[in-house]
Amino acid sequence: MRRAVGEDDMDGYETDHQDYCEVCQQGGEIILCDTCPRAYHMVCLDPEMEKAPEGKWSCPHCEKEGIQWEAKEENSEGELGEGELDEGVLGEPEEEEDDHMEFCRVCKDGGELLCCDSCPSSYHIHCLNPPLPEIPNGEWLCPRCL
Repeated sequence: MRRAVGEDDMDGYETDHQDYCEVCQQGGEIILCDTCPRAYHMVCLDPEMEKAPEGKWSCPHCEKEGIQWEAKEENSEGELGEGELDEGVLGEPEEEEDDHMEFCRVCKDGGELLCCDSCPSSYHIHCLNPPLPEIPNGEWLCPRCL
């Protein structure tokens, strides 16, 4: 069962999710979206939830944008499913998995993001303080990692 997070759970616990409800901007017992940093009180959702959802859950904002949590399916023994191509066999590079946040840590929106080379955080260059005029060359560390 998916556990709702309460204020007591936040002591000494670092999360990439906001610790307040997206709707009312208050803390308390909130549920966390599995596809973005947003969090919600169950009573602030429309329609209101009576109990925390089980398994993975995407918030109303992600559902509206068509972004939902999807499990990566793997067939046994690395077999390909019907209609799938093995890019590695064709000589094309396989896509590297990116564990960075798909949303800006500051404004919670997507788009062109600058990814920290030390942690999963991502930022718009204009959301940094001070804002960056352009994407820097080379390795970049976010304000939290500096």
